[in-house]
Amino acid sequence: MRFPPKFLAAASSIAIGVTALGSPALAQSTGSVEFEKEIVVTGTRGIQQVAGVASPDTPKARAVLTQETIQRQNPGQTILDTINLIPGVSFQNNDAYGSAGGTLSIRGFDASRISLTFDGVPLNDSGNYAIYSNQQLDPEIISEVNVNLGTTDVDSPTASAVGGTVNYRSKTPDHDLGLLVSGSVGEYNFRRGFVKVETGDLTASGTRAWFSASTAKNDNPFNNYGKVNKQQYNGKIYQPLAGDDFISIAAHYNQNRNNFFGSLPLRNDANRIVGSASGNRFPANSGERGYLVNFPCTIAPGVAGTADAASTCGTEFDRRYNP
Repeated sequence: MRFPPKFLAAASSIAIGVTALGSPALAQSTGSVEFEKEIVVTGTRGIQQVAGVASPDTPKARAVLTQETIQRQNPGQTILDTINLIPGVSFQNNDAYGSAGGTLSIRGFDASRISLTFDGVPLNDSGNYAIYSNQQLDPEIISEVNVNLGTTDVDSPTASAVGGTVNYRSKTPDHDLGLLVSGSVGEYNFRRGFVKVETGDLTASGTRAWFSASTAKNDNPFNNYGKVNKQQYNGKIYQPLAGDDFISIAAHYNQNRNNFFGSLPLRNDANRIVGSASGNRFPANSGERGYLVNFPCTIAPGVAGTADAASTCGTEFDRRYNP
Protein backbone atom coordinates (compact mmCIF):
# COMPACT_ATOMS: atom_id res chain seq x y z
CA MET A 1 0.00 0.00 0.00
CA ARG A 2 1.36 3.43 -0.84
CA PHE A 3 1.25 6.17 1.77
CA PRO A 4 0.86 9.80 0.92
CA PRO A 5 4.20 11.65 0.89
CA LYS A 6 3.41 13.52 4.12
CA PHE A 7 3.34 10.22 6.04
CA LEU A 8 6.64 9.09 4.59
CA ALA A 9 8.24 12.34 5.58
CA ALA A 10 6.90 12.03 9.09
CA ALA A 11 8.17 8.44 9.41
CA SER A 12 11.58 9.50 8.24
CA SER A 13 11.84 12.28 10.79
CA ILE A 14 10.89 9.90 13.62
CA ALA A 15 13.55 7.40 12.54
CA ILE A 16 16.16 10.12 12.55
CA GLY A 17 15.10 11.19 16.04
CA VAL A 18 15.30 7.67 17.44
CA THR A 19 18.73 7.14 15.90
CA ALA A 20 19.99 10.35 17.42
CA LEU A 21 18.75 9.41 20.88
CA GLY A 22 19.99 5.84 20.66
CA SER A 23 23.58 6.63 19.60
CA PRO A 24 25.02 7.46 23.06
CA ALA A 25 23.81 4.08 24.42
CA LEU A 26 25.91 2.00 22.00
CA ALA A 27 28.68 -0.13 23.47
CA GLN A 28 32.11 1.43 23.28
CA SER A 29 34.54 -0.16 20.79
CA THR A 30 38.30 -0.51 20.90
CA GLY A 31 38.48 0.43 17.23
CA SER A 32 39.65 -2.99 16.10
CA VAL A 33 36.98 -5.13 17.78
CA GLU A 34 33.29 -4.46 17.47
CA PHE A 35 30.83 -5.55 20.16
CA GLU A 36 27.62 -6.97 18.81
CA LYS A 37 26.09 -7.76 22.23
CA GLU A 38 24.20 -5.19 24.22
CA ILE A 39 25.75 -3.99 27.47
CA VAL A 40 23.27 -2.77 30.07
CA VAL A 41 24.59 -0.58 32.87
CA THR A 42 22.40 0.08 35.90
CA GLY A 43 23.04 2.16 38.98
CA THR A 44 21.36 3.31 42.16
CA ARG A 45 21.70 6.35 44.33
CA GLY A 46 22.80 6.09 47.95
CA ILE A 47 20.42 6.33 50.89
CA GLN A 48 18.61 9.67 50.92
CA GLN A 49 18.86 11.20 54.37
CA VAL A 50 17.69 14.48 55.88
CA ALA A 51 18.28 15.35 59.55
CA GLY A 52 18.58 11.73 60.60
CA VAL A 53 15.55 10.41 58.67
CA ALA A 54 16.56 8.11 55.80
CA SER A 55 14.63 6.51 52.95
CA PRO A 56 16.57 3.41 51.83
CA ASP A 57 16.65 2.51 48.12
CA THR A 58 14.41 -0.56 48.40
CA PRO A 59 11.16 -1.71 46.79
CA LYS A 60 9.62 -1.94 50.27
CA ALA A 61 8.06 1.02 52.06
CA ARG A 62 10.72 1.55 54.71
CA ALA A 63 12.05 4.40 56.83
CA VAL A 64 15.15 4.62 59.01
CA LEU A 65 15.74 6.96 61.95
CA THR A 66 19.37 7.41 62.96
CA GLN A 67 20.94 8.56 66.23
CA GLU A 68 20.90 12.12 64.85
CA THR A 69 17.10 12.18 65.19
CA ILE A 70 16.80 9.96 68.27
CA GLN A 71 19.11 12.09 70.41
CA ARG A 72 16.99 15.20 69.74
CA GLN A 73 13.91 13.73 71.42
CA ASN A 74 13.02 14.01 75.10
CA PRO A 75 15.51 12.10 77.32
CA GLY A 76 14.06 8.78 78.43
CA GLN A 77 11.23 8.89 75.90
CA THR A 78 10.20 5.54 74.44
CA ILE A 79 11.58 4.85 70.97
CA LEU A 80 8.02 4.22 69.74
CA ASP A 81 7.19 7.87 70.33
CA THR A 82 10.19 8.84 68.20
CA ILE A 83 9.01 6.83 65.18
CA ASN A 84 5.76 8.79 65.37
CA LEU A 85 7.63 11.21 63.07
CA ILE A 86 7.27 8.72 60.19
CA PRO A 87 4.16 9.11 57.98
CA GLY A 88 1.85 6.13 58.45
CA VAL A 89 2.99 5.51 62.04
CA SER A 90 0.77 6.63 64.91
CA PHE A 91 1.69 6.41 68.59
CA GLN A 92 -0.39 7.81 71.45
CA ASN A 93 1.60 8.20 74.66
CA ASN A 94 -0.05 7.83 78.07
CA ASP A 95 2.28 10.44 79.55
CA ALA A 96 4.95 12.91 78.51
CA TYR A 97 7.87 10.80 79.74
CA GLY A 98 7.46 7.44 78.00
CA SER A 99 7.21 5.41 81.21
CA ALA A 100 3.46 4.78 81.39
CA GLY A 101 2.77 2.93 78.13
CA GLY A 102 0.91 3.89 74.98
CA THR A 103 -0.81 2.69 71.80
CA LEU A 104 0.99 1.98 68.50
CA SER A 105 -0.50 1.52 65.03
CA ILE A 106 1.00 1.43 61.53
CA ARG A 107 -1.27 2.16 58.58
CA GLY A 108 -4.30 1.20 60.64
CA PHE A 109 -2.92 -2.06 62.08
CA ASP A 110 -2.76 -2.22 65.87
CA ALA A 111 0.25 -3.29 67.92
CA SER A 112 -0.72 -6.97 67.94
CA ARG A 113 -0.14 -6.99 64.16
CA ILE A 114 3.24 -5.23 64.33
CA SER A 115 6.55 -6.98 64.96
CA LEU A 116 8.82 -5.21 67.45
CA THR A 117 12.40 -6.46 67.73
CA PHE A 118 15.49 -5.26 69.59
CA ASP A 119 18.76 -6.42 68.00
CA GLY A 120 16.68 -9.09 66.26
CA VAL A 121 15.08 -10.37 69.49
CA PRO A 122 11.21 -10.37 69.41
CA LEU A 123 9.63 -8.14 72.06
CA ASN A 124 5.94 -8.85 71.40
CA ASP A 125 4.07 -10.67 74.14
CA SER A 126 4.24 -14.41 73.43
CA GLY A 127 0.52 -14.83 74.14
CA ASN A 128 -1.35 -11.96 72.48
CA TYR A 129 1.54 -10.20 70.62
CA ALA A 130 1.01 -7.04 72.67
CA ILE A 131 3.74 -4.36 72.77
CA TYR A 132 4.85 -2.73 76.01
CA SER A 133 6.12 0.66 74.92
CA ASN A 134 7.28 1.71 78.41
CA GLN A 135 9.80 -1.14 78.64
CA GLN A 136 12.04 -0.28 75.69
CA LEU A 137 15.78 0.41 75.57
CA ASP A 138 17.02 3.82 76.70
CA PRO A 139 17.24 6.10 73.62
CA GLU A 140 20.82 7.16 74.40
CA ILE A 141 22.08 3.67 73.47
CA ILE A 142 19.97 3.10 70.33
CA SER A 143 21.93 3.57 67.09
CA GLU A 144 19.02 3.42 64.63
CA VAL A 145 15.49 2.14 64.15
CA ASN A 146 14.14 0.56 60.94
CA VAL A 147 10.41 0.68 60.24
CA ASN A 148 8.79 -1.42 57.50
CA LEU A 149 5.36 -0.05 56.67
CA GLY A 150 2.99 -2.93 56.01
CA THR A 151 5.68 -5.42 54.99
CA THR A 152 8.07 -7.78 56.67
CA ASP A 153 11.24 -9.70 55.86
CA VAL A 154 11.25 -13.45 55.22
CA ASP A 155 13.64 -13.96 58.13
CA SER A 156 11.69 -11.79 60.58
CA PRO A 157 11.38 -13.81 63.83
CA THR A 158 7.69 -13.14 64.41
CA ALA A 159 4.22 -14.36 63.54
CA SER A 160 2.49 -11.00 63.95
CA ALA A 161 3.96 -8.76 61.24
CA VAL A 162 0.87 -8.24 59.08
CA GLY A 163 0.99 -4.50 59.76
CA GLY A 164 4.74 -4.01 59.55
CA THR A 165 7.91 -4.30 61.61
CA VAL A 166 9.86 -2.05 63.95
CA ASN A 167 13.46 -3.10 64.60
CA TYR A 168 15.88 -1.00 66.59
CA ARG A 169 19.56 -1.73 67.19
CA SER A 170 21.75 -0.92 70.15
CA LYS A 171 24.86 1.14 69.45
CA THR A 172 28.28 -0.29 68.74
CA PRO A 173 30.83 0.53 71.48
CA ASP A 174 33.15 3.46 70.74
CA HIS A 175 36.88 3.12 70.13
CA ASP A 176 37.66 5.78 72.75
CA LEU A 177 37.15 5.86 76.51
CA GLY A 178 34.13 7.99 77.37
CA LEU A 179 31.49 8.93 79.93
CA LEU A 180 27.97 10.23 79.29
CA VAL A 181 25.84 11.58 82.14
CA SER A 182 22.34 12.96 81.61
CA GLY A 183 19.76 14.30 84.06
CA SER A 184 16.21 15.58 83.62
CA VAL A 185 13.52 17.12 85.81
CA GLY A 186 9.96 18.11 84.96
CA GLU A 187 6.36 18.47 86.04
CA TYR A 188 4.60 15.93 88.24
CA ASN A 189 7.80 15.41 90.20
CA PHE A 190 9.60 13.90 87.21
CA ARG A 191 13.24 12.95 87.81
CA ARG A 192 15.50 10.94 85.52
CA GLY A 193 19.17 10.09 85.58
CA PHE A 194 21.26 8.26 82.98
CA VAL A 195 24.93 7.27 82.87
CA LYS A 196 26.92 5.40 80.21
CA VAL A 197 30.56 4.32 80.35
CA GLU A 198 32.54 3.51 77.19
CA THR A 199 35.63 1.36 77.78
CA GLY A 200 37.26 2.14 74.44
CA ASP A 201 39.54 -0.42 72.78
CA LEU A 202 40.66 -2.93 75.40
CA THR A 203 42.85 -5.06 73.10
CA ALA A 204 44.80 -4.63 69.88
CA SER A 205 42.08 -6.61 68.08
CA GLY A 206 39.48 -3.93 68.90
CA THR A 207 37.60 -5.55 71.79
CA ARG A 208 35.48 -2.84 73.41
CA ALA A 209 32.32 -2.42 75.48
CA TRP A 210 29.85 -0.02 77.09
CA PHE A 211 27.71 -0.20 80.22
CA SER A 212 24.74 1.98 81.17
CA ALA A 213 22.16 2.50 83.90
CA SER A 214 19.13 4.77 84.26
CA THR A 215 16.32 5.52 86.66
CA ALA A 216 13.11 7.51 86.14
CA LYS A 217 10.32 8.48 88.55
CA ASN A 218 7.22 10.65 88.32
CA ASP A 219 3.73 11.05 89.73
CA ASN A 220 0.57 10.13 87.89
CA PRO A 221 -0.65 13.27 86.06
CA PHE A 222 -4.32 12.33 86.59
CA ASN A 223 -4.67 11.48 90.29
CA ASN A 224 -3.06 11.92 93.69
CA TYR A 225 -2.03 8.27 94.13
CA GLY A 226 -0.34 6.69 91.12
CA LYS A 227 3.44 6.58 90.75
CA VAL A 228 5.95 5.56 88.08
CA ASN A 229 9.22 3.98 89.18
CA LYS A 230 11.48 2.66 86.44
CA GLN A 231 15.09 1.44 86.36
CA GLN A 232 17.15 -0.07 83.57
CA TYR A 233 20.63 -1.60 83.20
CA ASN A 234 22.40 -2.46 79.93
CA GLY A 235 25.79 -3.65 78.71
CA LYS A 236 27.41 -4.75 75.47
CA ILE A 237 30.79 -6.32 74.62
CA TYR A 238 31.87 -6.16 70.99
CA GLN A 239 34.64 -8.03 69.16
CA PRO A 240 35.22 -7.21 65.46
CA LEU A 241 36.34 -10.00 63.13
CA ALA A 242 37.47 -10.01 59.51
CA GLY A 243 35.57 -7.64 57.25
CA ASP A 244 32.14 -6.70 58.57
CA ASP A 245 31.86 -9.79 60.80
CA PHE A 246 31.79 -9.45 64.58
CA ILE A 247 30.86 -11.20 67.81
CA SER A 248 28.70 -9.36 70.33
CA ILE A 249 27.35 -10.20 73.78
CA ALA A 250 24.71 -7.92 75.30
CA ALA A 251 22.70 -7.83 78.54
CA HIS A 252 19.48 -5.94 79.28
CA TYR A 253 17.44 -5.58 82.48
CA ASN A 254 14.35 -3.40 82.85
CA GLN A 255 12.05 -3.00 85.86
CA ASN A 256 8.83 -0.99 85.89
CA ARG A 257 6.51 -0.35 88.82
CA ASN A 258 3.58 1.67 87.50
CA ASN A 259 0.01 2.15 88.69
CA PHE A 260 -2.74 1.65 86.15
CA PHE A 261 -4.58 4.76 85.06
CA GLY A 262 -8.16 4.75 86.26
CA SER A 263 -11.14 4.30 83.97
CA LEU A 264 -13.53 7.16 84.70
CA PRO A 265 -17.34 6.89 84.32
CA LEU A 266 -18.74 8.75 81.32
CA ARG A 267 -21.57 10.27 83.37
CA ASN A 268 -21.45 14.02 83.92
CA ASP A 269 -24.11 14.54 86.62
CA ALA A 270 -23.61 17.92 88.28
CA ASN A 271 -24.11 16.46 91.77
CA ARG A 272 -21.17 14.04 91.39
CA ILE A 273 -17.46 14.68 91.80
CA VAL A 274 -14.72 13.66 89.37
CA GLY A 275 -13.20 10.25 90.06
CA SER A 276 -12.80 6.65 88.97
CA ALA A 277 -15.41 5.07 91.27
CA SER A 278 -18.84 4.10 89.92
CA GLY A 279 -20.44 6.97 91.81
CA ASN A 280 -18.14 9.61 90.27
CA ARG A 281 -18.30 11.47 86.95
CA PHE A 282 -16.09 12.36 84.01
CA PRO A 283 -14.12 15.68 84.11
CA ALA A 284 -15.85 18.54 82.31
CA ASN A 285 -12.66 20.45 81.48
CA SER A 286 -8.87 20.24 81.74
CA GLY A 287 -8.96 21.89 85.16
CA GLU A 288 -10.86 18.86 86.51
CA ARG A 289 -8.47 16.34 84.99
CA GLY A 290 -6.84 15.54 88.31
CA TYR A 291 -9.07 13.46 90.60
CA LEU A 292 -8.68 12.06 94.10
CA VAL A 293 -8.14 8.46 95.09
CA ASN A 294 -9.08 7.48 98.65
CA PHE A 295 -5.58 7.58 100.11
CA PRO A 296 -4.72 6.43 102.64
CA CYS A 297 -7.58 3.95 102.76
CA THR A 298 -8.39 2.60 106.23
CA ILE A 299 -11.18 0.41 107.64
CA ALA A 300 -12.33 -0.21 111.17
CA PRO A 301 -10.64 -3.12 112.96
CA GLY A 302 -12.57 -6.38 113.04
CA VAL A 303 -14.56 -7.47 116.08
CA ALA A 304 -14.59 -11.14 117.04
CA GLY A 305 -17.97 -12.74 116.54
CA THR A 306 -19.30 -9.80 114.47
CA ALA A 307 -19.63 -9.73 110.68
CA ASP A 308 -17.56 -7.00 109.07
CA ALA A 309 -19.43 -4.36 107.13
CA ALA A 310 -18.92 -4.32 103.36
CA SER A 311 -16.30 -1.85 102.18
CA THR A 312 -14.87 -0.70 98.86
CA CYS A 313 -11.64 0.45 100.50
CA GLY A 314 -8.67 -0.29 98.30
CA THR A 315 -10.65 -1.49 95.29
CA GLU A 316 -9.90 1.45 92.94
CA PHE A 317 -8.48 0.37 89.61
CA ASP A 318 -5.73 2.98 90.08
CA ARG A 319 -4.15 0.91 92.87
CA ARG A 320 -3.17 -1.93 90.53
CA TYR A 321 0.35 -2.30 89.24
CA ASN A 322 1.23 -2.50 85.56
CA PRO A 323 2.75 -4.92 84.86
